[in-house]
Amino acid sequence: MKTCPFDSLGNPGTQVESNAAESSLADPALPHPCLQTGQRARLGTSSPTSPDSMLLAEKTSCLVILVTASLSFTIHAAETTVHLSGSGGGKQEYHDPDGWYQVINWQAEANLDIKPQPFVRQGDYLVSDRADVTGSIRFHGCAEDYFFGSTTIWRFDATEQYDLKSHEVYTMICVDDCAVDYVGMPLGSAINPDAPDIYGLKYDGITGVLTNLVDLPSIWFFENRYPIPARACLTGSGTNLLDSLTGSTRPSESDQPILPGRKCAIEITLTNSGAAAVHGQVKLDIYLSEDSALEHGIDVLVHEIPMSDINLLPGADFSLSATATLPPPAYFGRNKAGQWSFLCEVNMLNGGPGLVCRNRKVLVGEKIWLGQALQVLTHGFGNNLLGPSFLEPWHELKSKYARVTVNHPVHRGVDTYVSNWPSSEGWPEAIGLFLLGVYLQVIDQAPLAHLAFSASKLHMALARAHAVGAACQIASDMEQIWSLDPRLTQSGYQVVHIIGHSRGAAVNALVTRLLTQHGHRVNQYTALDGYSTDWPHGSGILGDIGIVEELVAAQSQQLLDRAVNYRVEDGLAVVIFDMLNPLLAIDFQRRFTGPFEGFSEAVRQSIRSVLPDWRAPVRAGMENLLIHGTGTGTSKRSNHLNIVALYSGESSDVLSTYSLDSYLGRVLAEPIIALSLAPAQPNPGPPEIGKDETTDQIGADFADGSFEAIGEIADGARALAFPAAPDDAIKVLLAQLQNTTAMFATAWGASGNVRLAKTDHTYVAEFRGAHSPSIGQFVALLPGAESIQVELFVSGATPYSALDVLFKSNVVGRLQLSNTVTPAPARVPLQGAFGSGEIRLVVTGGTDNTVVQLDNLHIVYKRPIIERASIEPDGSLRLVIAGAQESAFAVEASRDTKEWSVLGFASQDTSSAEYVHKRSSNIPWLFYRVRLVR
Repeated sequence: MKTCPFDSLGNPGTQVESNAAESSLADPALPHPCLQTGQRARLGTSSPTSPDSMLLAEKTSCLVILVTASLSFTIHAAETTVHLSGSGGGKQEYHDPDGWYQVINWQAEANLDIKPQPFVRQGDYLVSDRADVTGSIRFHGCAEDYFFGSTTIWRFDATEQYDLKSHEVYTMICVDDCAVDYVGMPLGSAINPDAPDIYGLKYDGITGVLTNLVDLPSIWFFENRYPIPARACLTGSGTNLLDSLTGSTRPSESDQPILPGRKCAIEITLTNSGAAAVHGQVKLDIYLSEDSALEHGIDVLVHEIPMSDINLLPGADFSLSATATLPPPAYFGRNKAGQWSFLCEVNMLNGGPGLVCRNRKVLVGEKIWLGQALQVLTHGFGNNLLGPSFLEPWHELKSKYARVTVNHPVHRGVDTYVSNWPSSEGWPEAIGLFLLGVYLQVIDQAPLAHLAFSASKLHMALARAHAVGAACQIASDMEQIWSLDPRLTQSGYQVVHIIGHSRGAAVNALVTRLLTQHGHRVNQYTALDGYSTDWPHGSGILGDIGIVEELVAAQSQQLLDRAVNYRVEDGLAVVIFDMLNPLLAIDFQRRFTGPFEGFSEAVRQSIRSVLPDWRAPVRAGMENLLIHGTGTGTSKRSNHLNIVALYSGESSDVLSTYSLDSYLGRVLAEPIIALSLAPAQPNPGPPEIGKDETTDQIGADFADGSFEAIGEIADGARALAFPAAPDDAIKVLLAQLQNTTAMFATAWGASGNVRLAKTDHTYVAEFRGAHSPSIGQFVALLPGAESIQVELFVSGATPYSALDVLFKSNVVGRLQLSNTVTPAPARVPLQGAFGSGEIRLVVTGGTDNTVVQLDNLHIVYKRPIIERASIEPDGSLRLVIAGAQESAFAVEASRDTKEWSVLGFASQDTSSAEYVHKRSSNIPWLFYRVRLVR
């Protein structure tokens, strides 16, 4: 309950409830002269809300008379005068049980002009404690007693005229819409002893109560002064000095999204469009409204600017800036991202010699978008081989989104990230050797086909490391560049849409899982003919990452709303040959002479017969949609190479229906409606025990660290007879398969005098000489990488010979070779190595006689362990897992320790992680293990 700073008689200094008149009506009783001492006569009461009711009561020696009246006021800006008028009356009957009763009728009228003197400030209000008062108060009424008959015991009708200069006024406060909040004044007069003394008036604008303070004459037991409250019905008019004030409220940082819990810089401009000056004190309140009408208690107050002086001449501006911190997302509510308005409530106390009123005006600012739509565009194969133009379709798609949203409130909240990752590292060799293997199968060269597929897998291991590294980098960039906040993504204010083509779709599937493991909601995942391990006819060996597996892991967190799998009309076999021909031509010129003719039609047909539907398959748990060609030109039918352009739209200014099938597209189609996120996919629960659905560890080790895969290819290349090549493309690919020296150099980034060497029992990497020979691979290191384990043989070492380990060109570990007993296993420490980058092993300090052989390279991690297991009251199992911080673990279960199933994932941000498995009652026992996945 709001309180007034004055008591019930208008005296300052005592805090009382502003509805004190109502609170004084508690079950009254009055003495009667016919009663004996100590006896009470109880009054019957009628409703205090009745406009004709009046109560007589004894309460702390006060007679309380409740009057319902009508009070109106007019505030004249030029005269600085408050006009108060009110009238009301009441009737109260008292009935004694013995039959005696009494009736009192009375009326009170007030008609006063109050001209306040200069003010003092109390908080946000201006208060006057002195005023000139002119006008009148009339009080008239009668009391009748019915004992033996009707007897008038009191009658009075008096009007008091006032013309008081600077008489004391307890307070006058201005409030909204030109309403006087509170007036209290003593108006003493000298009237004959039998007349009521009308000595005061109090008006409380908060409750609308007008109180006459009357001293009734000493007739019977009426011997004290009593307040007479009147509940007022307000009407009023006044001059609003803000009528000529216009202005604007807008965010000052036009490129920054507006998000709950974040700071927002706001510019407020007030302009005097009238012909007279506007001067005084102004208080500004900034609100966020879902419409353009300010509703107190519903709209969100985001900033307050205290009283400050302004003096605006006609045509002048008054500008100020403020930084508002918006409430957290829970204050706004879930999925309330959308179109909002900034409203500026201007409350003004104008200057001048006296009080006018507080003027109020609401300025409607520009529409803003509360929220942020974030899009990730990830390309597939080709970047550094095809030149900068390779990314043009993606940058054009980003530009289209920017163009179509420029005149829409969402424009400030749309940001698009175009990734640029080394997608051609290893993959051109892998796909070329895969096609060679398919051709060799067709011509019944199975042993050579096996070698070609093995070589393709070797190159794909390198390509996969770059894909995993790209996913880790994209997820990290999103969290850092966009300051992703799980509270915002989960509540629908940061809406993430991840779009990928070909291998980029597989990268994005891992990005999705990484984000959901960090607690972020992904609104939509979109794959454009996404290349993955599930492609048909054996072509899955060219897949980097399992799209379906990663999305199942993300959906198990219940944080992926929608997954769309766009398929094409024509498979990759239609276009792959023309895509590879320019790359093979470069190698052809290095090895052979004459013009390069590429793939012959006969070879193309033989490969197409094996790969009739070489495209993304229908995928479980996803919306499987077909993108159609335009029927003309290169886009006649959709295929792996034109799907990005078809998804974007052929017009330079218009997005296609495919690219608008998203949260952002729905926003643009329905700009007035604040859209909700799609409902989260239901949690499929843990897989049935017995199915092996394990997920590979993310990029945690070297590819072919034992050199056995490339050694097998070298042995086969020497032992097998190679057929004649039917065309130039196959000729180049057969030469690549035979040249294992170049294959080793590519797979291991060999530099200096280092080669693949065969010992009595195995293949090793052999370093010779004094010029720092080295090998290296791109690896996505997980948290907790401790060392590199290596088996080595050393001869001819000097006291300065060492095996250095570099990560991202920085030395992170060193092994002194002169102190190492060989042949033996050894460990080289990895100090602080984490993330994606090249690990390079370098032999330093050697001479021409120094020989170092390395074998069985392996990255050693701090492995997660199950520290504790406990049964919860509901029967579920709680596991406490210890490992390296910032790691993520797959929790697996098995009935027989042979087949393991992934139950879910746990992330460790502190010293330990926890995972709770709600076990099925029909499974009597399970074995559990944890495995590092990130």
